[in-house]
Amino acid sequence: MKFVQTSSNSQSVCRELRKILRSLASQWAKVLRIDVVIAPTTTNSVYRLSRIRTWNEFLFLTMIHWYLPEDAFSLVHLELQDLYSRFGTDKDIIAQIILSSEPEMIIYFLESSECFKDERQLFGFVQRNIQLEKYHFYIQKPRRPKQKVYRRGYNDQGSRRLPHEIHESKYDYSFTEEQNRIEEERQARKDTADFAKGFIG
Repeated sequence: MKFVQTSSNSQSVCRELRKILRSLASQWAKVLRIDVVIAPTTTNSVYRLSRIRTWNEFLFLTMIHWYLPEDAFSLVHLELQDLYSRFGTDKDIIAQIILSSEPEMIIYFLESSECFKDERQLFGFVQRNIQLEKYHFYIQKPRRPKQKVYRRGYNDQGSRRLPHEIHESKYDYSFTEEQNRIEEERQARKDTADFAKGFIG
């Protein structure tokens, strides 16, 4: 990050940023507490965070969530970890770094200009008018199981091939190859994120 103002340095920016984020986190904690996330009263239900649609929303909430109270932090952190790979390959590595720990997130913002070019852009981003009330937990109740239908025999009648017909392979090798390619790509992104974290640390 490039410091535009002459009075700005790493310590002052870091101190001011943490102060703003703590204030935002206290506001967000009140929203989460209203939704009974801290002390759930229902059983057999799952709490899910409201849908985060854009990268800016994800980045903003990730920055704030480090300063939430411990009981709300763990739920929000798990939800954010489920979302980090949904914003493209280039954002995937950044998301892994800023979700590692709060100090690594701060160091990344100070040392890199990938997210914010200078401190004005950083503080403009965190101080913009955003409604934290939109991002709350809701109760996802389990669906009722479908009633089993009892039948005699099979549903599928007459689909068996004749012995002289050409049979396809039992295994779809193209699917396996595609799955292997996806796993290799995912591992490469993880290795790149680990390398970047080691470089920052």
